[in-house]
Amino acid sequence: LLPFLYTQIIRGRVVNALSRQIRGKTMFIPKQIIIEPTYECNLECPMCYVESKPGLIKLELLEKIVKEGRSIGINRYVFMGGEPTMNHVITMVKPVIEQYKNCFFTFCTNGTLIDDTIIENFKGKRNVSFVFSIDGPEKITDQLRGKGTFQKAMDNLDRLIAHNINIAVSITTLPEKWQEQLSSEFIQHVYDKGIFVIYTHFMVTKESHLPYSPTSLPYMLSGRLALANIWIKDDD
Repeated sequence: LLPFLYTQIIRGRVVNALSRQIRGKTMFIPKQIIIEPTYECNLECPMCYVESKPGLIKLELLEKIVKEGRSIGINRYVFMGGEPTMNHVITMVKPVIEQYKNCFFTFCTNGTLIDDTIIENFKGKRNVSFVFSIDGPEKITDQLRGKGTFQKAMDNLDRLIAHNINIAVSITTLPEKWQEQLSSEFIQHVYDKGIFVIYTHFMVTKESHLPYSPTSLPYMLSGRLALANIWIKDDD
């Protein structure tokens, strides 16, 4: 737990915030930079805004982004996509992560491509974390992402936990499925694995205006309510 708190809270937030405050007296400085090193992905999730296509950011551009961001006090960098754990992406970003040990890097991933190479590359590194995008229980996740994706992601999540690699979970909730996605059973299952950070995002569709109507409150608060319920029971 202590390495997790150090990485997520001290380095990921406190140091980053102080660094931006020191340098940002005369300009707005974002708390993090989101980088999409590739749009290529091994899945086709219906709620994803990215069209999968081949391509890879140039190493020189990635180095420039991090170097210039670091110079104005930005220490947090998030790799999205596409799927940033593809082998050619990992090979390209690894030297940058090793060079900037005082920065914090997060991979937002579907979790299906984690292999022994990734584990060997990042085990023991306090400045790296993985956020697994999982859509709730197995039935829903497999409906949205393809049969077998839930179990593969959960197996790989367990592998990273076993090697003390920092992990969080992200759930994109849908208006018609959010209660099932954030069921107490699923949240408890994730929590029991030792996952202490669970992000939730609500999805706006053309057919639903829930986030902008008075009836949207339970939906918009769904993630916080589900997690609060687990924490309250745990304290009991």
